[in-house]
Amino acid sequence: MAPWLLATYLIVPPLFKASLQQISPVDVTVLLAIPTAAVGGLWLLLNLRRLGRRRLIVLWLWLGCAALVGAGVLWAPDAALAARSAAYFIILATIPLLAAFPVAAEEGRVRQFLLTFVVAGLIFVVIATIALFAGELGGRDLIGTNRIGVARALVFVPLVGIPLLAWHRFGPREWIFVAVSALAIVLAIATTSRAPVLFFVAVGAALTVGALALSRHRGRVLVRVGAVALCTVVAFVALSGVLPERSGVRFVGLLEAAEDALDEGPLGSPEPSGGEGPGGEDPEDPADRPSSIVQRAGLYRLAMSLFIEHPLLGVGTSGFEVEAMTEPGLEGHDYPHNVVLQVASEFGLVGLAMFGALGILALLWWRPTSTASVALGGLAAFLLLNAMLSNGLYENRMLWGVWMVLLARPPRDVGAAVGRGHGSDPTER
Repeated sequence: MAPWLLATYLIVPPLFKASLQQISPVDVTVLLAIPTAAVGGLWLLLNLRRLGRRRLIVLWLWLGCAALVGAGVLWAPDAALAARSAAYFIILATIPLLAAFPVAAEEGRVRQFLLTFVVAGLIFVVIATIALFAGELGGRDLIGTNRIGVARALVFVPLVGIPLLAWHRFGPREWIFVAVSALAIVLAIATTSRAPVLFFVAVGAALTVGALALSRHRGRVLVRVGAVALCTVVAFVALSGVLPERSGVRFVGLLEAAEDALDEGPLGSPEPSGGEGPGGEDPEDPADRPSSIVQRAGLYRLAMSLFIEHPLLGVGTSGFEVEAMTEPGLEGHDYPHNVVLQVASEFGLVGLAMFGALGILALLWWRPTSTASVALGGLAAFLLLNAMLSNGLYENRMLWGVWMVLLARPPRDVGAAVGRGHGSDPTER
């Protein structure tokens, strides 16, 4: 039960909460957090002495990060706001995500955990396909979910599913899944939310290079990459007549907007005009350029300046939100849309050291020893890259949950079969 329960807790609140909350007497996040925390806490109590040194280090580092967020209330500029954020992080992120330890205990549980992400993505493929032909996919929201969340859910299908389900010998089911993966990529583009698609390209490219370097089956890897690419082009051409016009325009304007952001002198930036994220665009104007990139440049500069002014401990929990209230053009933004800059600005070098240690350990311990480990590593990298342009520190449970599963894998799974080709994976048919 733990793999599905943890994955459901990570997926359902950010993707379905707005639509489910209307029929639930209890907050969906709290409703899912209670059993998730119970499963993780009970398992740790029964297995604490058998965790081993590596996983104990991860556990204490994670609890230490929560303690730092709680202590940040003491030097925060707004104690009441900071206390709410700290409570949110500790009660709804730290404690429930202890369920990552029982999930990571066995390879089969990790596969079940990852399959939940694929299933969620497939659900959104169906929803997004209907919305595409209804002319509603490029709108601000879809069933209560921001379009960046929809795009993120869609790319779970190729990013997780292809390594997990179509790594080895190809049969009809695998080819069907490749076609659905290509459709998911096209639908993600059609949401007009560029960031998840670009991140998918970056992570997919990195995984392909890594797979080619480590696998004895380079030809198979190239076939899969080529198949997905070809099917994506075919799907894009076939559906081009119903794709929102802004799908292509946002990609065309991306480099120009990035150049404007580099040239932007003052901390402030153009006033937001609606649409997605900070400085979102007018959805009725397909030629509108992605000024959200420009707005993010102002958020980044503010976070950097706060870190430089308070390098050791930062400005405290939710301190960035308080400081942004006084900056022209940045009001209403409670995080800088870059999780590293948020940690640096609110918790300084101490926070960077603690959260950074978790990241370094993940890099040192991860090995592509199986289809599940490849898919888990790709998902973690995707969510981390996504956090460089979206999501904050306290509510990003999906990132922290996947990260913890990656870190909590037993040492025998992490170190086993290093250098082994994927052909010896026990799941190969």
